[in-house]
Amino acid sequence: MKKRTVFSFITLLISALPLFSQNQKVSTKDFSNSVSRLDACVDNSLNKNSLTASPLSSDATFIRRLSLGITGRQPSSSFAKKFIESNDPAKRSKQIDSLLDSDGFVEYQVLKWGDLLK
Repeated sequence: MKKRTVFSFITLLISALPLFSQNQKVSTKDFSNSVSRLDACVDNSLNKNSLTASPLSSDATFIRRLSLGITGRQPSSSFAKKFIESNDPAKRSKQIDSLLDSDGFVEYQVLKWGDLLK
């Protein structure tokens, strides 16, 4: 899998950075990878604002939101059914990687950035 720079996520990461400059103690294990760092940012923000995280969504809701958010399109019924019926415990992270590596993601980003830069 080739690596791509994902510009649309830079804003999210930059907006999360100040959370770590507020003298909050975060253990080193929270920084073992980028996912745990981002989770720590979200957790810090939720705690700071006395909010609780929503429960995990169903697989059907997850695949619909993921596909719309990454490719701008609804997933096909066969695609969604295959995902929902999968028993792979890592299916969500694999699907995120797969959609980020898809042509649909590139096309959607070109469309979004084209609209922003007009």
